[in-house]
Amino acid sequence: MKKSTANLSYCLIHASMWGMYAVIIYFANNFLVAQGLSGGMCSLVLGITAEDLEDIMNIRQRIEGLAAYYATKNLTPERAKEFKQISDLQDFYYAKQDMDNLRKMDDAFHEAIYELSGRTVIRDTLQPLHHKTQRYRRISMADPQRVESTMHEHKAMYEAIISGNAALAAELTEKHIENAKIHMIAGCK
Repeated sequence: MKKSTANLSYCLIHASMWGMYAVIIYFANNFLVAQGLSGGMCSLVLGITAEDLEDIMNIRQRIEGLAAYYATKNLTPERAKEFKQISDLQDFYYAKQDMDNLRKMDDAFHEAIYELSGRTVIRDTLQPLHHKTQRYRRISMADPQRVESTMHEHKAMYEAIISGNAALAAELTEKHIENAKIHMIAGCK
């Protein structure tokens, strides 16, 4: 974990300039540094390069496939109902062409797989990676063809998980992340 180089007096100067409490800036900066999103000193938020995006998506592809595998193995009837609700809401928002809520359900779908896996390390690894690509996923989801493909891919992933086919769930999830990666990287160029 990267240690913040910001000090409270430095943040106090910025706080007075922005009309904020220094301690809020200090702790916000420390959070950004810990997440690898800031270089420190309450100043620079680092972007994600195309190479970073490719690395993140490659990691997600392998680990999220594993998450889907375990999600299938650990699925309970109660959790299956919750997962179905997310899938149904995706269909609903897609039919309404409500892209804001569809993006939220896309996040919820992936988060559900992480949770359903029952594996803390997998969840804790995937969640920050998923969030780091949010800007690129938002751009990708602005493409109607990618949205339609995502809907079909999610439906197939959902069906594989619900039917108990762990190997297929892993394979489909890895392919989904691969497709998303290709689309996101193409959008960077």
